[in-house]
Amino acid sequence: MSLDVGEARDVALRALDSWEFDVENLSLLKLSENQTFRIDTRSGTRFVVRVHRPGYSSVAELESEHIWIRALDLEGFGVPQPVPASNGSGYVEVSSVDGPRQVGVITWIDGTSMADVLDATEELATATSMFEQLGAQMARLHNQTEAWVTPPVFTRRRWDLDGLLGDAAHWGRFWAVPQLSASEAEVLDEARAELRQRIGSFDASPSSFGLIHADLHAENVLVSPSGLVMIDFDDSGFGWHMYDLAVAMSYQIGTTEFDAVFAAAIKGYRSVRDLGHDQLATVRDFLVMRTLVTVGWINDRPELEGYEHIGDVIDRAVKRCEQYLAGGQINR
Repeated sequence: MSLDVGEARDVALRALDSWEFDVENLSLLKLSENQTFRIDTRSGTRFVVRVHRPGYSSVAELESEHIWIRALDLEGFGVPQPVPASNGSGYVEVSSVDGPRQVGVITWIDGTSMADVLDATEELATATSMFEQLGAQMARLHNQTEAWVTPPVFTRRRWDLDGLLGDAAHWGRFWAVPQLSASEAEVLDEARAELRQRIGSFDASPSSFGLIHADLHAENVLVSPSGLVMIDFDDSGFGWHMYDLAVAMSYQIGTTEFDAVFAAAIKGYRSVRDLGHDQLATVRDFLVMRTLVTVGWINDRPELEGYEHIGDVIDRAVKRCEQYLAGGQINR
């Protein structure tokens, strides 16, 4: 359920009447499940407007995202902050060709995505430095959420056993997508059963499980003049802390620097927060888990660019599941 650029731009412009910005230009940043635009005002101030995918997050969940990122700002994280509409609300509902859309505005952060920086350099020292910083930021985030008392109205999805592997998994039924052959479905279903057993036994105390970003890969991290900044908390919810680490590492699988950047991320994390061997050992399971849920995610979003590569996504998932079930490494 994705609007094309023209439709999304029209929804964003109609919503922005509620903010009374003196808009000079509205330029596309990303056309994905949410459509995101940069606002340039005539005064020179920039903002970001997000047109949210219907049916994924409720208004209460969206408002809870704002509550958390305001709390993170008070702790000095420097994450983009919500900008209330003229009536004080965080979101405005606007009609579109496929139903009502929730639209929100956040502050602009100058910077370059960590993914772009990694793509532009062949220096291992640069990559390890960034992952060490990201590991430290992740640990700070987990410290904040373990200590923070969420208000009674706070509600976000849970990336627990049911949220990841249940029949109504948040990112879809990866084991039952129609593109799977019978043999591929058998491998994914076997991996699902193994993951259910293993993840179901993981420690879920506050030291291991709590509010997480849940999508902290390099495209959702900005390299800014003040350091690394986490963005896009759209998937945030309650889950195992090591799922955040696995997501951060998942895009590095298959690269020659995987071992070095993984070690750097762990070093950064441990510079801020304790990380025991038992907890670290779960990353292998969550790396496979992330690969599998990505199959469900892309299958449920056929309208998005990249859907044509679902066969490659499935091939990769099957290969990693086979390695996982055989007890081998999956970082190659």
